[in-house]
Amino acid sequence: MKETPVALEIYNYLQQRMQLSPSEKTKQQNLYKGYVGEKALHALLKKNLPSHYLCMTDLLLESNQTEFQIDILLIGGRTIYPLEVKHYEGDFIIQDDGWYVVSSKSEIRNPIHQLKRMEVLFKSVLGNKFSNFDIEPNIVFTHPEFYLYQAPIDLPLIFPTQIMRFIQELQSASSHQSQQHSSLVHFLEEQRMTQSTYEQLPTYSYDHLKKGIVCTKCSEFLVPFSTLKLLCKNCQTKERIETAIKRNLVEFMQLFPGKKITTNAIYEWCDIIQSKQSVRRVLKSHLTAIGKGKQTYYVSK
Repeated sequence: MKETPVALEIYNYLQQRMQLSPSEKTKQQNLYKGYVGEKALHALLKKNLPSHYLCMTDLLLESNQTEFQIDILLIGGRTIYPLEVKHYEGDFIIQDDGWYVVSSKSEIRNPIHQLKRMEVLFKSVLGNKFSNFDIEPNIVFTHPEFYLYQAPIDLPLIFPTQIMRFIQELQSASSHQSQQHSSLVHFLEEQRMTQSTYEQLPTYSYDHLKKGIVCTKCSEFLVPFSTLKLLCKNCQTKERIETAIKRNLVEFMQLFPGKKITTNAIYEWCDIIQSKQSVRRVLKSHLTAIGKGKQTYYVSK
């Protein structure tokens, strides 16, 4: 499974450098919960599933100009298992086809509707080429403190206490990896979208973000300590200047993919680095220089 999703990384970076609105904080929390749930389930599957099962994660696809995502996709034998992961915490109840939070009585989006929509769109993407596969979609609830009242027994739901039983059932199904399995994965990788056109990110600009280098332990801003290190006054963490510049470079590239990477730009973004030579050395080590003199800028190797 890939590392932290790009959208969540951007929210985390921005949280340290600007004031997020309540709705943006909620979005950030939801992204984090989803990531935690997917990561936990993927780790269980990777550890316990036989090697003939193929696993894809965060599969963003499009059918008839409609985007949809499959959190985890398992392929084994003649069956494809699209898994929608939910990291809901607390008590929920189903009433008249509606899903509600017990404590607040507020209604949430019915995940069954979401699952059925995903299944229809996924079948459309596969078309006739892979119609010999059976498709068994499920919603997997990963948080140990989740409970759902009045759930009909025939719904495609896997609760936290049932996850290992689901994995054991997959283990017991005899199968082997075939050429068609590989063809299916290759086909889906070709169809995979790299970024959603509907990705909702906070509005931000370079001028309005706080400059500096953030502590990896407590998120406070670092200050100079010596010619080689920076210091966090809050938690006393020390970090080598070169390592800190490299981190800030990655953050800059993530937040401003269209902005030219120059020594002056990263020097200004880091704010507290006293030597431009230190910044230039990091850029030369990790990127490729284009041009000479004051016109020099850097691109990924």
